[in-house]
Amino acid sequence: MGLRKELLSAVKYGFLYQGQWYSWQKQRRGTPTFGTKPAAMVMFLQNHDQVANSGRGLRVHQLTSPGVARALAAAVIAVTGNAMLFQGEEFAASSPFLFFADHKPELAKMVGKAERSFYRSGAAWHRPIEVR
Repeated sequence: MGLRKELLSAVKYGFLYQGQWYSWQKQRRGTPTFGTKPAAMVMFLQNHDQVANSGRGLRVHQLTSPGVARALAAAVIAVTGNAMLFQGEEFAASSPFLFFADHKPELAKMVGKAERSFYRSGAAWHRPIEVR
């Protein structure tokens, strides 16, 4: 499923992951939300996991053109459900939002290795869905 279909699915059902098969995870992801009232859903473009754990703390507006970022933000605000703007998203904050933790050195090394591997795979922002 392409990005446009994913966006339409998220707007239509309030949640992107409806049990589709993801080849890169080798499993289904999510649970259908059919019948869930829109007021129970939170719509967003980015959250702390996507921004902070990306390594560079980049936000959506830094990864696309200003027009696309504004159009996506308008779509999130316009759809039913509760819109969530991530810290500073409403004014295109330029400051990075970095991952931070106070792990002991051995755990910090393992967490860093796992994060780098995950983000190198491209899985953090978007991967195509294969519906089977």
